[in-house]
Amino acid sequence: MPGYLVYSREASATCDSTHTCEDVPTPQGEEQPVLPGTPLLDPCSGNEDSHPVHHMALVFFLVCALFISLALHIWNVVDDKMTGVYLELAFLDVFFTRGQSLIVLFIFGLDIISLMQPFCRRVMETFSHGETITLPNVEEIPSETQHLCDQFNTYHIQPCQTQIVRRRRMKLWDFVACFTGEDLVSWLLSQGLIKDREEGVVYGSHLLTGRVLRHVNNAQYFTDDMALFVFNNN
Repeated sequence: MPGYLVYSREASATCDSTHTCEDVPTPQGEEQPVLPGTPLLDPCSGNEDSHPVHHMALVFFLVCALFISLALHIWNVVDDKMTGVYLELAFLDVFFTRGQSLIVLFIFGLDIISLMQPFCRRVMETFSHGETITLPNVEEIPSETQHLCDQFNTYHIQPCQTQIVRRRRMKLWDFVACFTGEDLVSWLLSQGLIKDREEGVVYGSHLLTGRVLRHVNNAQYFTDDMALFVFNNN
């Protein structure tokens, strides 16, 4: 059995008592940890970070209105025939010109990120060609993996969550209670639970197989990089 599977109860209790939420100082300006139970995926509505997304959407609509109006004027100069395409351009021109107040209300008055998340998630699932996750059934999990997961859940998961679980942003998605694989491996090294980072990947793979943690999109196995993971007890 690998060395990182053997822990003494006294050492684990010492580790647990010295790394509680109250004992870990948080430097001023550092992002506060998120308590367990916070939803995994939370749209950043009402947050200043979401304003650039709203402005980008407004710029997109204004650029569309500009090109439609330009195309309509060029059509009037080149050809004055009223075809079906001309009528569609005229309708869109009126919509973007007269309906700008409704567009602004839709963009800034509604939480468009929450409205777009199901559609974006479906698109990502459709066009994503990531690695397929295949995990054994719970009854088929090796005893070695089960033993490691039980010890981690009993002695280490709470101080680990306190120190590495943060709110993080990935593109347009705001993940509230997650951590990177690199952060978990670094934390395991700091606690002396592993000898090197390669062993940390093996440790994290055991935790993923034992359903202690998972990738935020269930799209890949555990890796020692900036991929985002979440504990299943959150």
